[in-house]
Amino acid sequence: MQRARSEEAKTIRRVAILDAAALWFDEVGTDLTLEQVANGAGLTRTTLYGYAATREELLLLLTTRELDGFFDALALGIRRRRSANGVARLVAEAVVERPRLAPLLASCSAVFERNISLDAAITWKQHLHDRLLTTGTDIDSVLGLGEGSGARFLLHVHATVTGLHGVAYPPEVAAKAITDAGLDALRVDFADELVVSLSALAGALLITS
Repeated sequence: MQRARSEEAKTIRRVAILDAAALWFDEVGTDLTLEQVANGAGLTRTTLYGYAATREELLLLLTTRELDGFFDALALGIRRRRSANGVARLVAEAVVERPRLAPLLASCSAVFERNISLDAAITWKQHLHDRLLTTGTDIDSVLGLGEGSGARFLLHVHATVTGLHGVAYPPEVAAKAITDAGLDALRVDFADELVVSLSALAGALLITS
């Protein structure tokens, strides 16, 4: 494939790379390889290295795209939510509607952030920071909160989503143990429990000041 020279061409190529990464992530999770993604995007691995030097950097780029979709959904819906519980439900819906988001977030600190360059780490963290602050400010405005309350809530959302996803979707052998031993108290419906958890968080953190 010809080298992408214009910004528009680079953007098109980046979309193709992330589309291929998403398809492979849906198939094999974080075990995808750069070679698989390069082939899926119609590129050489050398070309792919210009966008992501490691598998972890590539998965962070995919996480960024999923997060952008999440934050965009909040930006569109937040003005129609006039209560803390309404905001919590909006956030839960935005997570559940993006099934890649929770497992990607759950792997960030444990996997993705351990094999990336400093530049990639700064780009990732800066983007997350900026979007969190912008959306947090929107929450503060809608609910009449003191500055920083919405951002703090979203940080807790991040922790809740990743933790709850791990409980709801344990490794295969653990899931089989729960089923075979009839340990029903350990069964968790991710979507239902996320609404419950985020509503409780909202009640604790999104108190009008």
